[in-house]
Amino acid sequence: MLATIPADVTQYYVHAFRVMQKLAYIYGWKDFLGDLNEIDDETLGKMSLFLGVMLGVSGAASSLTTFAKQIARPALQKQIAKRTLTKTAWYGPMKQTLKLIGIKVSKDSFAKGVTRTVPVIGGVISGGMTLVALRTQSTRLQKHLRELPPPGVDAAQYLAALDGLDAQADRFHRHLRSLPVHPGPERPVSLNVWEAVYFDHDPARLIDLAERAAALGVERYVLDDGWFGARRDDHAGLGDWVVSPEVWPDGLHPLVNRVTELGMQFGLWFEPEMVNPDSDVARAHPEWLMQLDDRLPLEGRFQQVLNLSIPGAYGHVLGQMSAILEEYAISYVKWDHNRDLNDAGTAPDGRPAVAAQTRAFYALLDELRRRFPQVEFESCSSGGSRIDLEVMERAERVWVSDNIDPDDRQRMLWWTSQLLPAELLGSHIASGRSHVTGRWHDLNHRAATAVFGHLGIEWDLARASEEEIAELAWWIAWYKEHRGRLLTGRLVRVAMPDPGVWFKGVVNEFGGIYSLSMLEATPAVNLGVLRFPGLEPGPRYRVRVIERPALAPAHQVPWLNAGHPLELTGAQLMHVGLRAPVLRPATTVLFVVTKV
Repeated sequence: MLATIPADVTQYYVHAFRVMQKLAYIYGWKDFLGDLNEIDDETLGKMSLFLGVMLGVSGAASSLTTFAKQIARPALQKQIAKRTLTKTAWYGPMKQTLKLIGIKVSKDSFAKGVTRTVPVIGGVISGGMTLVALRTQSTRLQKHLRELPPPGVDAAQYLAALDGLDAQADRFHRHLRSLPVHPGPERPVSLNVWEAVYFDHDPARLIDLAERAAALGVERYVLDDGWFGARRDDHAGLGDWVVSPEVWPDGLHPLVNRVTELGMQFGLWFEPEMVNPDSDVARAHPEWLMQLDDRLPLEGRFQQVLNLSIPGAYGHVLGQMSAILEEYAISYVKWDHNRDLNDAGTAPDGRPAVAAQTRAFYALLDELRRRFPQVEFESCSSGGSRIDLEVMERAERVWVSDNIDPDDRQRMLWWTSQLLPAELLGSHIASGRSHVTGRWHDLNHRAATAVFGHLGIEWDLARASEEEIAELAWWIAWYKEHRGRLLTGRLVRVAMPDPGVWFKGVVNEFGGIYSLSMLEATPAVNLGVLRFPGLEPGPRYRVRVIERPALAPAHQVPWLNAGHPLELTGAQLMHVGLRAPVLRPATTVLFVVTKV
């Protein structure tokens, strides 16, 4: 190592400058080293700063000069072959930059230049050490560039975006909450019948579900797929938005009337952009299907895409949906979209149509909102496939996923809330065994997960036990009491050391409601100390724990066995914290922290 030849130093700087240029380009310095033969003072200053950051030197040229005096004085004893340096385009920039920090470079040699050592872990630079040194130093430069506003970008706005994920989420949430379409915090607790009945639409059974839901305190009832045309399964009928006389000989009136008599809103499922080939509309107008010039796309879920950019197809959907919304007292539409736009062209030549289809979707939704301002629209889209800032100017909620497994939903709600606030996130309590994953979960874990969103139920209540019904009613009442705080506050999240543990909360001027979930078993005896972010330091707060069912006192942390709510200052809760409760896998505990 000590016999390293000077060419290694040259190699190091050549690679260092290449790394600088690439990183600079990635982070917005587009003109950096654009012309390698001409280098002005400004670029020279940038290069010196970048090199200084890579070498761990704080400041710009002045600090680099100090560094050069301290480190880079010993002269090399051997010359570097002329062709090693001069054959590259890097000679000019290298020469001028190194000169600025006290290193003289000529085509013949490094006269009084750098030493063989570079101030990084490992010390000596050689062919084997170059990668290690550059990896460490490139990471250092990358981290620094990430914190700098690129040229032409407002520094205040750029630096504000670096406050952390919660601060970024808060900006998105404040923007969305300012939109005219945004709903208030009194989101109605919903029952969606999909996982209760699927396509088995029996009016008597569905009315019985409505009565059971109303007794629990449900405020909105949603009839899902299967009410129209020949839609007895997912092979036929899609696109024919006419109530099936086979299933509903009296129309939807008996169900809608009973739902509204019970004091609930009525909602209905549509998938306006989709058709089954086995449908009246597809048979009558095969040219309305998205297609290439010589074939239809492969089917997805036995369906094709209706090309709304074709005026006739657009008018068909608008007319049939309007007729349904005019006839029935509908307060909510679940707008689904269950396949991708593959080979999405317009007949007969197959010209690309995705952009036109997207614009037509917006136009259709805008027109329906204009005609029926009392109707709330959900962007369902197979669960999570159409969640963006544009659609949220037209929709009051999204369906996060068809997977309602609470373990998976903990992760989904954590990350979907990076963009959307809780009141927009459809979040349901399903039956004990997940219809998607097959896992079984305790009702309290399912409910404590779901309350951090727009709460709903997706469960055949006729099959729930009396104990489950009582527990479900408790959670619905608790949600109604606290939704004003859950659905208006600021999101805070805490990264826990154990990857199977999730700790988050919603805070406002009254305090915070926090959730601690353990999704997987951990080898740790205790999860450690919980610090509750987002509170005011001075006021005192009362901490109430929602642990249903409670762990035996002998196995729980002592402060939970005190027999009365704990009172601490915000500063104590934020900076000192509380010992985390002992949790079993697949359980959730809530903390209601209220200003005294």
